[in-house]
Amino acid sequence: MDSTLAISWIGVVSALVAAVFWIVFLFYSVRRIEKGIVAEGKPRPCQWDPMGFRAFFYAWKVSFPLKFLRYVDDGVIDPHDVKRYSNRVDFWLASIFNVASHTMFLMIIVSWIVGL
Repeated sequence: MDSTLAISWIGVVSALVAAVFWIVFLFYSVRRIEKGIVAEGKPRPCQWDPMGFRAFFYAWKVSFPLKFLRYVDDGVIDPHDVKRYSNRVDFWLASIFNVASHTMFLMIIVSWIVGL
């Protein structure tokens, strides 16, 4: 197996894993976390998101510790609110989603540089 085929397979597998965990994390975790935040009396963090891209923001907030999030605050979602309503399953779903999506993006960049 040559390197271009390996890069392609890693990219395809990571894209499939990211797609599955994107949907699972969005419907299982993000909706529950948002319901908890809204029940608290706060406005919904992402008012308009037809494609489900807010899952990336929530995955960052759930899977990384608050010390790290202090330095990369994007201002869209408050990490304290998200951490309050997330649990261990959310952490694992978000972590797998983060690893798979970042691997997919890395393989896209590598294949672009290599010229595939």
